[in-house]
Amino acid sequence: MNRAKALFEDLALDYRPCGKGKGIAGKKKDKRWERRFEALSVAEHAKQDWDMLKDTEFRERQLHNIENLAKGYGFSSIWMMVFREEPEIKKSLIQIFPGTAGNCFDEEAIPVRRPESILGL
Repeated sequence: MNRAKALFEDLALDYRPCGKGKGIAGKKKDKRWERRFEALSVAEHAKQDWDMLKDTEFRERQLHNIENLAKGYGFSSIWMMVFREEPEIKKSLIQIFPGTAGNCFDEEAIPVRRPESILGL
């Protein structure tokens, strides 16, 4: 029983984002959810700006701004979700996030199954 309890505590299985409980929950709060929420808010604002500027002379500048924001805030999946209707932006995001395999996406930046994959989509 002591080994199970030790494992439970080591893995902080009693963790709650609100900081209540035992283990690391009462000592150190996990702030990743706040950073994800912040990235979502920034991405949504960037999408609004993109919608206003994509057909203007400021298109390239706004694309560059989006790339910089995405690199700075991270959470590539959030940016891909917010810009799901914008293949050009998604292609750019695929390029700027290190470790993103380009062969996992088609020409419209839609996820595809790799030929050698054992996992399905």
